[in-house]
Amino acid sequence: MTAPQASNPDPGVLKQARERRGLSQTDVARLIGVPANDRNQIGRWERGSHSPQPHYQRRLWALFPELAPDGWAEVNRRAFLDVLSASGMVMADTTTSLIAGPMVGAKQPASLAPTADAGMLTLEARRLDDQLGGARIWPLAHRLPGLALALGDTRSAADAAQLCGWLCLDLGRIDHARVWLGRAHELAKAAGDRSLDAYVLGHQAVLNLHDERPQWAARAAVAAQAARGAPPGLRSWLATVEAESHAALGDEQAALASLEQAAMLLPHHDPAEAPSWLYFFGRWDLTQVEGTANLRLGRTTQARAAVQETLASTPGFVRERAVHLATLAGTHAVDSEYGEAARIAGEALQLALATGSVRGVRRVRWVAARLEGQAAEELQAQLAGRDSDWRAQRLR
Repeated sequence: MTAPQASNPDPGVLKQARERRGLSQTDVARLIGVPANDRNQIGRWERGSHSPQPHYQRRLWALFPELAPDGWAEVNRRAFLDVLSASGMVMADTTTSLIAGPMVGAKQPASLAPTADAGMLTLEARRLDDQLGGARIWPLAHRLPGLALALGDTRSAADAAQLCGWLCLDLGRIDHARVWLGRAHELAKAAGDRSLDAYVLGHQAVLNLHDERPQWAARAAVAAQAARGAPPGLRSWLATVEAESHAALGDEQAALASLEQAAMLLPHHDPAEAPSWLYFFGRWDLTQVEGTANLRLGRTTQARAAVQETLASTPGFVRERAVHLATLAGTHAVDSEYGEAARIAGEALQLALATGSVRGVRRVRWVAARLEGQAAEELQAQLAGRDSDWRAQRLR
């Protein structure tokens, strides 16, 4: 198929498309890569006094598919598949899964369905992240936002950018995570997807918790909760983020109230109707936050019961199992049960290292700092002995 020729956008239509999405001219300039010192270009294009260069024209089509000529989406779909093939993904004649099962734990390349789209690929990347960890899927994941835009799918680009932010957070790249989540926010706004935007804000709260800024986390969580039309599952998840933020601030009453709100909303969550990016959410997500929040509040009995329930219900989430085990170890450390804490933390460390999870390793370090005697020495030795090899495997 021949690529459609660039054509000048109708100035009035371009302005209407931008305003429908609630974007400013500066927003559009940033999203399509216009340099900061030349962002008045958008105004010129809208007035019709200047025309965008071909590469900007194609980016405008990606951001506003209704402006693109017939055939553009198919050409870019083919380009999308070509890039994935060049990245080590191979075409399969027939498959119902975007990424075939053999990829998990295997060396051969994955299979890609001919009907693949960026949203499906991002969902499969999320599932692989839970099993293999972010370091293994980053080479694919960081391409997804740009590929989604090349297909004219702004919503999937926002979805993929949020995933990239989450991966950077787990891999310990806090500054990179902030950049990716900022992009996800802009793209979700451009796509007019308020629920996805609220999900991104929720992850900005999670990022601030990880960066030990609980007040900022609480503000972001409250702002995310204000999203109109959010489905019950998303509101329940956001309430868990808010609960952990309050717990980090030592506000037991507010934390327990948010956990109660999350529990009340959870029965109304229908996984079949939930957005793909919320596929993971269920009872286990509530109990894992009950564990971490109660541990922060010094309620070790409640924390231990919650995290034990979480571990019993999420056997397939390998990377998260490392985090949960570290939380369980923390309950024993706080109760001065140092030997048991060290044993469980050692198991958590093995999984965290295997999946490249800096977040998991940081939880183990938190436990190690609270141990005494031989248990402390043994766990610190495990941490020190693995550091050099593990760092070489992290995201570059």
